[in-house]
Amino acid sequence: MNLFSRNNEIDLSDLNPETQSNHISLRNHMFFAGPSVGIQFKSNEKVFVRLNVAYEFALTNGKWKSDFATVRNTIKEQGVNRFMVGVILF
Repeated sequence: MNLFSRNNEIDLSDLNPETQSNHISLRNHMFFAGPSVGIQFKSNEKVFVRLNVAYEFALTNGKWKSDFATVRNTIKEQGVNRFMVGVILF
């Protein structure tokens, strides 16, 4: 069982686990959108493999926040695009 209080503090300049509360939970609500391509292969009668490839653009900025602690030295992320590859078996 983990108990948290708002007295916890996360310093993004010092993420050493020895100086933190052993639990770092952060979130950043950036909005991404971009093109993607999916290819589906049939390996046999019952198994399909799907490959997804996407490049997403960061359309909004966002600061790092936490529901369990106060975040110090937060970084405002901006212009961080991402390339994603996913393989799905079904």
